[in-house]
Amino acid sequence: MDMRWICSPVLAGEYFMTNLNKLRKKRKTDNAVEHKLRLFTSDKKIPAILVVEGEEDSNLYAYAFHKVVSDSSVRVIICNGKGGVLGLRDFSADNFPNDTKAIFFIDKDHDDLLGLENKDERTYVTDHYSIEWDICTKNVLFKLIEDHYALNLSDPIWGVVRRKFCELMTSWLDHSRPVMQAVVVARRNGENLDLKQIMLSDICRFHGESLEHTGISLEDLLIKAGIKNCPAKEELDQCSRELRDCDDRLYIRGKLVVQFFCEFFRRLNKICGYPTKIDDQSLTTGVQIGRNNYVRGVLNIWTIPETLRKFFNDWKERQAV
Repeated sequence: MDMRWICSPVLAGEYFMTNLNKLRKKRKTDNAVEHKLRLFTSDKKIPAILVVEGEEDSNLYAYAFHKVVSDSSVRVIICNGKGGVLGLRDFSADNFPNDTKAIFFIDKDHDDLLGLENKDERTYVTDHYSIEWDICTKNVLFKLIEDHYALNLSDPIWGVVRRKFCELMTSWLDHSRPVMQAVVVARRNGENLDLKQIMLSDICRFHGESLEHTGISLEDLLIKAGIKNCPAKEELDQCSRELRDCDDRLYIRGKLVVQFFCEFFRRLNKICGYPTKIDDQSLTTGVQIGRNNYVRGVLNIWTIPETLRKFFNDWKERQAV
């Protein structure tokens, strides 16, 4: 088969249908969430039901709903990942075909690159690989640093912070691209990978003011994620050429950028060379931001994507009909 992949949402062919069928089989839900959906759908006091992949998504989408739509008390159903959301969507369509309250939220992941389309009128799909890319922006991180490090915007240290961020962000992306490109190839080859097994610290680690590769081979990283047959060098080279001009946010896992942001925040003093602020205080903070509380820490400062605003407003208009 001619493997001339393109970075496009329009992909076709027998190869992709095979992957499509495999991924459809992952759409699973359980009795507990089905029961919740039944209860919430029948309760006229509940104006909306938000069905999300995980707890962190719950915080973000509920916050965005209240900001864009209303402060009414909605209900959130947390599923076991993307397959759980799509499974519950199937269940809803089969059992409540006329329901308009339930809306579904999923990460795009590598759908475009696998020729998959999961978006519909009731389903919001993230603009990038995952929702984490919308909360991991330079402006968000710098606001956290300004607030929690009590760093005055006129302080010369800001120049060092900005320079080191750009430098280390570039380094992190350079280290992460080959790994995630290999994941794209593996998924196209029908592999079922557990990316939770590949942490940022498996790929690269902070050493003083720099970010260095761990030395763990690409093959070992993929094996750690459960791969059965590692991609051939020719496939990896082909994918690298294909994705050369693509936005990194489209295929690099969002959980990795959260980990990078948290580590940058935590190690800021060391990264910047232990500077002294204009008030003669050291660049330190008593606040610890980690993967588990990062979302809660940025709820009031992230910018809700325009596509999400439009999704909520379109939903609101349908309720008025």
